[in-house]
Amino acid sequence: MSVNYLEYDKRKRQAEMAPRRVSARITMKMREFQEQERILEESHQLEEQSRKEEEEERERQKEIERQEEERRLREERQKAREDRQNRLVQREQRAALLALGKEIPPELMYTGNSSNSKYIDDDRVELDRETLDDMEKMIEEVKSHKDSWPFLDPVEEEIAPGYHEIIKVT
Repeated sequence: MSVNYLEYDKRKRQAEMAPRRVSARITMKMREFQEQERILEESHQLEEQSRKEEEEERERQKEIERQEEERRLREERQKAREDRQNRLVQREQRAALLALGKEIPPELMYTGNSSNSKYIDDDRVELDRETLDDMEKMIEEVKSHKDSWPFLDPVEEEIAPGYHEIIKVT
């Protein structure tokens, strides 16, 4: 048995050193798998690069929008300062004319904030007497309605404390 074992051991060592037979199909499958892995890795890298570029573009857009908003706010503040300065000059001119007893020109009649719509009097209309009478009749009808009683008299502070702080009088 020892001769047989020695021969077996010798063959085993020779088989280990000899090149093994490998199927071309297995090699081809391994190459395909490696190629697919490489392609997949490249696509992930491209996606990541694309995502980073999109994020950078969004950040640039946000920065541009922020700068435009700051510029717009600066312009609005500058315009507001100029408007206040202009109103101050107009008030001073009006005061000087009043002190001298002179007639005030229409452009100096009102020196409030022209951007506040409740003070704009450019759209005032002259109403004739008939229209005014019709409006008074309508107001009287509204006052005589059965559900108008809460609105006929002004609210007193003793009855409703803090009412005038909550409801602004305009």
